[in-house]
Amino acid sequence: MSFNKSLGDNLKKLRKRRYPKDTQKDTACRVQVSRGTYQKMESGCMTVSMENYYRAAKLFDIEDSFDQLFHVDLTPFEEAES
Repeated sequence: MSFNKSLGDNLKKLRKRRYPKDTQKDTACRVQVSRGTYQKMESGCMTVSMENYYRAAKLFDIEDSFDQLFHVDLTPFEEAES
């Protein structure tokens, strides 16, 4: 599964777990984006700004974990250059 698809699927699962009665439109209001933008987010669309994904992460109380998705460990490369 691609990173984009996984990200979108996880957002959908979080929405259904945290706010089981929410529609995409309801959650979009909570994240302060349009329903269309939130729909793209749940599809894993990377044309949506990372700020919007981060706001969704804050809504679902996963902002600390969300940051780790973008962490790249460069240690092996740095050691190889030494």
